[in-house]
Amino acid sequence: MVFKRKTIVSERLLHLLQTAKAPLSSAHLLDELKRSGLKPNKTTVYRILDKLVDKRAVHVMPLKNGVRYFEWDHGQKHHHHFFCGECETVYCLDACQLDTRIDGWSNVLPDTRFQVDQHDFNLYGRCGDCVEKGVEHVTV
Repeated sequence: MVFKRKTIVSERLLHLLQTAKAPLSSAHLLDELKRSGLKPNKTTVYRILDKLVDKRAVHVMPLKNGVRYFEWDHGQKHHHHFFCGECETVYCLDACQLDTRIDGWSNVLPDTRFQVDQHDFNLYGRCGDCVEKGVEHVTV
């Protein structure tokens, strides 16, 4: 059980996060809640998200645009993300090329005495739809 006290807003927010195909920002979540007829206070949504992060049910991902994105922990393997600076959509990348390199981290680190415990890596650019629309390059 994620929450002691279930509300319509918390239940809908859980559903949105659990069924999302990619990380969502709080603004995206608020928009989706409004589309479903709910009008929660922003503070309420932030409080729910913070509780989910504290319980490790949700991963929080701050991006270069200053926005935090939230992703439900489905027990998926470590992965990275691509952020489209035009439409602000986040895409999950299937594999971590750094983890799957045959030589491991040896060619990335200054020398063999270094040990990697974890890493964070995101790609930024324009998604295929924005490229096809001819949207100018945006630097985040």
